[in-house]
Amino acid sequence: MLKNLILAIALVFGFTSPVLADSYSSDYENVFSVATDMNWPVASSTSFGFAAEGPGVWGNSWGINNGRLSVYSGGAIGNYRSVYVQSNSGFFRTMILSATPTKFKIRLGPPSATPVDQKFAVWGLMNTTSATSQFAIGGAGRCTCFRLDAGGSAGTIEVVTKNGASETVTSTGVVDAAGVDHTAEIIATSTQVLYYLDGTLIATHTTNIPTATPLGAVFGIRTKVAAMRVFEPDWLKFEGPR
Repeated sequence: MLKNLILAIALVFGFTSPVLADSYSSDYENVFSVATDMNWPVASSTSFGFAAEGPGVWGNSWGINNGRLSVYSGGAIGNYRSVYVQSNSGFFRTMILSATPTKFKIRLGPPSATPVDQKFAVWGLMNTTSATSQFAIGGAGRCTCFRLDAGGSAGTIEVVTKNGASETVTSTGVVDAAGVDHTAEIIATSTQVLYYLDGTLIATHTTNIPTATPLGAVFGIRTKVAAMRVFEPDWLKFEGPR
């Protein structure tokens, strides 16, 4: 297998290199600093970058905020913004789950001024780049992901293994709170999916794993009110077999 290309490592908010020194192997693909690698110029078969999508309306965009990538979604109910890892050919980078683990790890946290209600957010391995209602209960999306569905109050983060309308769900017991960072990790194979939040194993799912559908690394947010909501990841690590 080709050795990985480390595109960049940003040391933000006091984070230092140990946060990257874990089980992620040089035989896998890449490490991204979200804030610095957005729209990274993809130049070879081993380089990957970020792309984004969402309705081109006011209040629906992204930018760099204090060294973090801010993903905004607002202006109207149901507007969304997704950011995803793309391949060197410029398309959504996906892979089929197999016996070799596919890994997704992200450090994220909303800024202190962000309202924590009336938003829908997903992050993890998904079959589409749109952070839409297809990843809500009963939706047709396929994923191994974290999900936050907040109504009139702060929502509880849950982990979801979803194969269309059938899904396995476990609550993390952690309520989304303004100004609180979290590190979320998914280690997925064709037979089981492990979910970690802040280093704690939340669940091991063995049912409803979408083994027949290519999945890629996505994070995104959709509004449930005609106002701005923000999703701010610091860095993302995404690895999968060649």
